[in-house]
Amino acid sequence: MRVEVLGCTWCEDTDRTRELLEKVGITYEFVDLDLSQEDEARAASFNNGVCRTPTVIFHEYDKVLVEPSDEQPYALLQETGFIPKD
Repeated sequence: MRVEVLGCTWCEDTDRTRELLEKVGITYEFVDLDLSQEDEARAASFNNGVCRTPTVIFHEYDKVLVEPSDEQPYALLQETGFIPKD
């Protein structure tokens, strides 16, 4: 599964989401938005032109979560069968 986390190293929400993905064994690519205006614009394109972090892209499932709570990516991973339902 290809997952991208578009975020910033100083963002607590980005850190929280990355920790959750790591905890459940999801490998992801981290894109630091502070290093690329192009990537920042790409993140903003998923939220009506406003860049919010993190923006998490699940490419295989064509799903994008913007500033997700812990429950949102977890529920998506359960829904897709990647992790078992509780």
